[in-house]
Amino acid sequence: MKLERFDDPATFRDAAAPFLLKNEALTNIIFGVVSDAIRGLYTRECLWLLAKEGETLVGAAMATVPHPVSIAHGSSPRAIVELAKYATDWYPTESEDLQFLCDASAWTLIEKNLPVEDFAERSMHFHQGVYEATNIIWPRPVYGAIRPASPDDAMLVGTWANAFGLESMDRPASNDPEKLLSDGQKIVSRGGMHLWQNSDEVVSMASSLGDTPTGIRVSYVYTPPELRGRGYASAVVAHLTQKHFDCGKERVFLFTDLKNPTSNRIYQAIGYQKVGELNLYKAARA
Repeated sequence: MKLERFDDPATFRDAAAPFLLKNEALTNIIFGVVSDAIRGLYTRECLWLLAKEGETLVGAAMATVPHPVSIAHGSSPRAIVELAKYATDWYPTESEDLQFLCDASAWTLIEKNLPVEDFAERSMHFHQGVYEATNIIWPRPVYGAIRPASPDDAMLVGTWANAFGLESMDRPASNDPEKLLSDGQKIVSRGGMHLWQNSDEVVSMASSLGDTPTGIRVSYVYTPPELRGRGYASAVVAHLTQKHFDCGKERVFLFTDLKNPTSNRIYQAIGYQKVGELNLYKAARA
């Protein structure tokens, strides 16, 4: 088996596309991150890696520091092991934990084959459902309308994105106003963030991330706890999804925490269907 590393995300995308397109929904994270990297949205170290048996592509992986290593769905068992070993050796040692985004069968192989002296603890961190919509079932009408976020919304977006990260990914919370504002400015400036506004109040948000050949992913879906249960999240996701269909996208993806039955039910009600599962695993360095 031969591993081929790419320095340029566009070259990696072109080389990996025939393999990733075998299941665009379950490889949408890799497609999407590569698209964002081509736009220059990742300034730290990146890993773009393919596995080949002869001239046949049998696996793919990528990582953008400090984010997880993603092992592509459909990678062969041997490719999974070799890709994971390479990524483990490559990943900057400053990171206390190494995270892998992959399905359960891939993690079983990784866990069995990672050098035991490298990691003191290994566990599943999040159990995520991968959903896909190709049409929208309109939810009940709610007051308000969708609009793109503007620079004036940066503080609100940063604050809500921080809360979203804490709830959905157990990321550390921040109470630093400067960081919240900076994070919000970055999110707004990259484009794709939309807000649901009811009269003078912004009540929910959702963002588009990472183009794939035929689709795009929705993320950062957040409504403050005191405003939940009123249909705002369903409305903003439905309208944002339809906006992408109107612009020519054939499918829209999103991830859910499978331990949260409410969010899974909401998305299914507006036309999203579960197409698979990807888990986030954490390996604590010894």
